[in-house]
Amino acid sequence: MSFAVFLLPSSIDGWKSLVYKGNSSHEMTPAIMLWPRDTRLHVRVSTEKLQNEGLDSVGAIPLKKWTQITITYSGQLLQLYINGMLDSQVILQGNIIINKGPFYLGKDPYHAGAPCLIDNLKFYSGRLKDSYLMAESSTNQYILGGDFYMRIGCQSCNYNEALNSCPENYHLCSLQELYSGGYQMAQTFKWFK
Repeated sequence: MSFAVFLLPSSIDGWKSLVYKGNSSHEMTPAIMLWPRDTRLHVRVSTEKLQNEGLDSVGAIPLKKWTQITITYSGQLLQLYINGMLDSQVILQGNIIINKGPFYLGKDPYHAGAPCLIDNLKFYSGRLKDSYLMAESSTNQYILGGDFYMRIGCQSCNYNEALNSCPENYHLCSLQELYSGGYQMAQTFKWFK
């Protein structure tokens, strides 16, 4: 699924719901919420093993700016994309259970709604290609034009590991490349602590 969200400032304490589907608090496929004192996403699904599995976003969703959110799954792999960029992923302990419950946008029976606007909600029957995710994004992630774009990732590798792990036709960014787009994107999504 994908949708665009425009978050507004909030004084609501506790989890704030964006999207929820289910007949009870034990059905969570999907449940997309904001953290109680943060604008990071909390994405939950119910699986054959656990009724509450999922992931949290690395980046925060900026206030008063349209942001494209996409959630995909394939088998037990659950992925979260923010503005066409892979933000986080997890391999779930079980296969996802799709429930037949009602679908809520914003407030649901179990959580307050996040003050926001939601637009362009779409459901897909298959996995989306990275190029489609970027094209669907509400912001331009292309830095050099064409098919060249920057991904900010690899939070645990050192310089040599990062250098050797770049796929073909990719490279570690120079300082000039970072300042021409990557740095601003990281600031926007509050990837710096």
